[in-house]
Amino acid sequence: MSVADTKNIVIIEALSELGAGTRGPSIGPTALRLRDLSKNRRLAEMHCVTLSTYNQMLHSRPENQWAKNIGAIIDFNKGLKTLVNRELSKGKFVLLLSGDHSNAIGGVAGFRQAMNSSVSVVWIDAHGDLHSPWSSPSGNLHGMPLAAILGLDNKDVAVRTPSIEEQQLWNEVKNLNKNVEGKSLKPEDLLLLDIRDLEEEEWTQLRTLNIAHLKNEEMDANGIHRVLDWVKVRIKPTKPVYLSFDVDSLDPQISDGTGTTFPGGLQIQQTIDLLKGLILNHDVRVLEITEVNPLLDTRSRTVDTTLEIIEEVLFH
Repeated sequence: MSVADTKNIVIIEALSELGAGTRGPSIGPTALRLRDLSKNRRLAEMHCVTLSTYNQMLHSRPENQWAKNIGAIIDFNKGLKTLVNRELSKGKFVLLLSGDHSNAIGGVAGFRQAMNSSVSVVWIDAHGDLHSPWSSPSGNLHGMPLAAILGLDNKDVAVRTPSIEEQQLWNEVKNLNKNVEGKSLKPEDLLLLDIRDLEEEEWTQLRTLNIAHLKNEEMDANGIHRVLDWVKVRIKPTKPVYLSFDVDSLDPQISDGTGTTFPGGLQIQQTIDLLKGLILNHDVRVLEITEVNPLLDTRSRTVDTTLEIIEEVLFH
């Protein structure tokens, strides 16, 4: 599969950082497009739709200790779900440039709604993103999207009891991703790649739910081609795929412009080979790029690295 026809690609900018613990990722998508405008104009040629929480962020308060900004996050992701569903239903390939990873709640929800079939989610991230208000050490929802997508509460690994309001709002978040049959994504339809920084509660859920995953050291040891073969065994070529790439999966020595760096990670060519291979081998409908934070970026190297990856993956 090739998505090099720019007329078939739509960019959706999800300018929200309500789920992050550090300010700045909401301007990541705009930084990518402006930087690209000064270079090869590839992204500038594409149709772009923008959804922003600017006014919400100005007045937002972390009203719930273990599910910060959850009410505003629900509202934003409802809009994003509608937008992603609309563009996919037109037959578009969606390049989703999102602020923080909590936006994937709406992204995956819109994807599942549009596909109306069994789907797979491939999640490339240094972290597990499997927390809930019962287990999160921070209360930031960018560490919880996969729990929401899978419909998890994590009560079996709970370290606290969230407030009644937090529990009710968390149910709303989970409901956002249920399909027409009222079912959440199945654990067997999720693959995690490049993980290396998870809390014990998340490791427990990976084992309990038998979620397929590869650690960074396993990917390095086997090489990207074997990783792609491993994915092929687990995802049928015709199954629609949502591909989510968090830039903290990159080695922070080459990319430090993100809020939650962790040693190790992918190199640029590894990432290009991985993403390109996934798109060529599978029916990828959405490529999400998330957590670029220009305020933390040393000499714009994360923005430049991300643009290089997008260019090589989609247009070469």
